[in-house]
Amino acid sequence: MAKSDALQITKKQQGIKIFGDYYIKFDGYIDDDTVVAYDIQNDSSFRGLRKWEIKSYVKFSEHEQRIEEFDELALESCGGGEIGVKALMSLKGDVDNMGNFLKGKNINSFAIYNFLSRLIDYFFSVKVSKKMEGKNVYTVFAGGDDLFIIGAWDEVIELAKEIEHEFKLFCESEKSKLSISMGLIMTKSNKPINFVADTSEKALEEAKEVPGKDAITLFGETVKWVDYQDMLKNFEVIQAMANNYPDAFNMAFWYRLLELCDMRENLNSKNVNIKNALWRSKVSYMFKRNIIDRHKNENFDAVIKSVEKNIETYGAAFKVVVSEEIYKRREA
Repeated sequence: MAKSDALQITKKQQGIKIFGDYYIKFDGYIDDDTVVAYDIQNDSSFRGLRKWEIKSYVKFSEHEQRIEEFDELALESCGGGEIGVKALMSLKGDVDNMGNFLKGKNINSFAIYNFLSRLIDYFFSVKVSKKMEGKNVYTVFAGGDDLFIIGAWDEVIELAKEIEHEFKLFCESEKSKLSISMGLIMTKSNKPINFVADTSEKALEEAKEVPGKDAITLFGETVKWVDYQDMLKNFEVIQAMANNYPDAFNMAFWYRLLELCDMRENLNSKNVNIKNALWRSKVSYMFKRNIIDRHKNENFDAVIKSVEKNIETYGAAFKVVVSEEIYKRREA
């Protein structure tokens, strides 16, 4: 499918047998045995055949005329440079409460039901595939009301953000306010696809368990999309300062932030350790000892306040963006 532009169902014994005397082959050559033929490309061009836009995007090596392997996609993580973990990220996404939506009181005819079903399918099979073009990703499936993609871990995260944003815009006229939940899992490129599929499905299920759904599971944390997006905006203050002073904002600093998040989360657990109430003072101490004393002419008040606020307000969402920063800064 990745190499072909057309698909046809034929009675000639060639290609892939599907049932009875019918076969599928991937070419546009029509003869007397052809039952039906489709142009499967995801574009608006007319090539003389009826359209069935099912050709999902996969990273294709034009030079070698082959689909790129998973280990090649992993090596393209973080721009393919020496900094940043080289790994795959798998993403499973699913529209929330789609069944209830199609059973709603506004869906009072088969024509409306069919139209909306096709509209949602169009988003995943066509618009999402367009979003993938040029990226180091591989589509396992994208259609109906869900998708499953694998690729360079950082590119898949960015793609997840784009898809969620575009889906909200796609559905903004609907009173139902459809949303999408996603489960993302980072793995090595040699993991069996069945394992990747199962772990991604479990991550998606965790996102679906959040009240109201509309959530994402990433780096082992499950958060609402709105919290994750707010956190990304707030994190820009910390990120900008870290880029200006990489010696002070070293790897130990980022790992320490995760520990402080855990301390704050412990205060909400049944087995509370009272020492964890000191997490805020430890933030101030960490900055003074490792950063402020090195750069006494710089004002870090805004960054310190941002860290404290993010740990207090967002918790898990903060851990997600800090984890991403760690994986991007680690040596390959």
